[in-house]
Amino acid sequence: SRLFMFLIAIVLAITVILATYYYRQKVVFKKRFEALMKKSIKPAKTKKSNTELDISKEIVTEILNRLNKFEEKRGYLNASVTLNSLAKQFQTNSSYLSKVLNFHKRLNFAQYLNHLRVNYAYEKIEQDPNIRKFTIEAIACECGYKNAASFSRSFYQIIGIYPSFFIKELNKINT
Repeated sequence: SRLFMFLIAIVLAITVILATYYYRQKVVFKKRFEALMKKSIKPAKTKKSNTELDISKEIVTEILNRLNKFEEKRGYLNASVTLNSLAKQFQTNSSYLSKVLNFHKRLNFAQYLNHLRVNYAYEKIEQDPNIRKFTIEAIACECGYKNAASFSRSFYQIIGIYPSFFIKELNKINT
C-alpha cells in the first residue's frame, strides 16, 4: 500500500511538471506569435564594402546581381539547389559564391537558403488562408525542403515558433 501511494505520488509529480512545462511553452510561443504580428521579418543585411574579399569588385557585383535575380525568381524553392549548382548557373566558382554570401549576407549557403525559404513560407502562410489547410510536410515541399522536420526546425530557429503553432494561431484570429 505504501509503495502504491509512493508510485502514485511520483506519477502525479511528473504529470504536474509536464503540464507546467507545456503551459509555459504555450505562453512563450503565444508571446512570440504576438510579437511577430506586430513587426515584419527583416531580411539579412548586406555590407557595402569589399575590402576583405579577395575577389574583384566586378565579380562581386555580378554575383550579387545574380543572387537578387535568384531571389526574385524564387529559385530557392527548388529542393535540389546546391552551392555548386548555383555557382554553375551563375557561371562562377563555388568559392566565390560562398565568400560573397558569407561577406555580404553574413550567412553560409545553407543558412541563406533556409532564410529565403522560411521567409517565403512565413509570408505565404500569413497571407494565404488556403495554404494553412495543407500539412506541414506539403508546405515544406512547397518551400523547397525535402522533409517536414528540417522545415519545422528551420522555421523555429528563424521565426521563434513552430509552423504548426503559427498556423493554429492565425486560424484562431481569422475565425
